[in-house]
Amino acid sequence: KINEVKLSDTWEVLVGKAIKSHTKELYIKEKTLYVKVDSSVVRQEINFMRRRLADKINKAFNSNMIEEIIVL
Repeated sequence: KINEVKLSDTWEVLVGKAIKSHTKELYIKEKTLYVKVDSSVVRQEINFMRRRLADKINKAFNSNMIEEIIVL
């Protein structure tokens, strides 16, 4: 849960202001990041950058905490 708090705190830096403004919820379960958004355009954008975003998160936290990203 502590990583979820840290991730929420750095989400805008990782994805930018536009995507952050449409992000409603973030949670991690078994190395999968679930991202709830309110925009189909943002959902598609995150889906396109899933692998790169997971790598960016893991690098920022110096760990392998995210293996997959699912956009809800």
